[in-house]
Amino acid sequence: MKMAIIGLGAMGFQHYQMVHGSLLMSSIPVGGPIENLTVAGSYDDSDEKQQLARDNGIRAYGSIDELLSDPQIDFVTLAVPNDQHKDLAIKAMRAGKHVVVEKPAARTSAEFKAMVDVAEETGKLMTVHQSRRWDDDYATVKKMYEDNYLGEVLRIESRISGAGGGPGGWRGRADMGGGLLFDWGVHTLDQALDMIPGKLKYVHAVLSHVIHQDVDDGFRAELFFENGLSYFLEVSNSHFIKLPRWYVFGADGSAVVEDFLVNGKTTRMTEGAR
Repeated sequence: MKMAIIGLGAMGFQHYQMVHGSLLMSSIPVGGPIENLTVAGSYDDSDEKQQLARDNGIRAYGSIDELLSDPQIDFVTLAVPNDQHKDLAIKAMRAGKHVVVEKPAARTSAEFKAMVDVAEETGKLMTVHQSRRWDDDYATVKKMYEDNYLGEVLRIESRISGAGGGPGGWRGRADMGGGLLFDWGVHTLDQALDMIPGKLKYVHAVLSHVIHQDVDDGFRAELFFENGLSYFLEVSNSHFIKLPRWYVFGADGSAVVEDFLVNGKTTRMTEGAR
């Protein structure tokens, strides 16, 4: 299959890396090229990014229309600001292309429904890039939950914390779909719903505006599932003391995962202690 990338910022080049195992951005680890998949082209509204694509052997189309009209392109990946996802996804599907869209797929449920409607109308696949489902820290906690390693899990706490201030660039603009809820929040919420089976009973959430007033620079959310488990999420750019990435409280033990590298520990009751 041949893909084209629309948007050559950090995420656009990450998509290129995942396909070819390139080192265009050495800060992003790669696992090697994907078989039977080729980046056949790209488009960005920056001349500098277009030239960078050419320098790395990628065809830089002169416009989005030129890219979408090329019958050799099977699907496009959209790595553009959030406010552009809906219109570009719909345009691509109606041009006969399958679509991989960066998260969040859309800014509102109404926008997303319009995209889904066109996918059903055209018969094209539209999917969302949810890369954090394969993070080692998340996979570790998910396996502990599924294996009943700590007994019945009563509460999970998931945090992304730092002190970097408000979101920068377009991510600091509400009209472009900025804010931390649409950024890391989408990943942490997706992990929760991917890990825990069954339906949500209710949710309580609060957005914070410590530094940035136009968009949220943090949020806290508690998800209560029908099976009795509570799942706490927190993302913040105003934590000057970093908190653990995960805390898991079970009936027979507890676990702390400090960071993305899975540093941490578990403590369990000895057999027959209860």
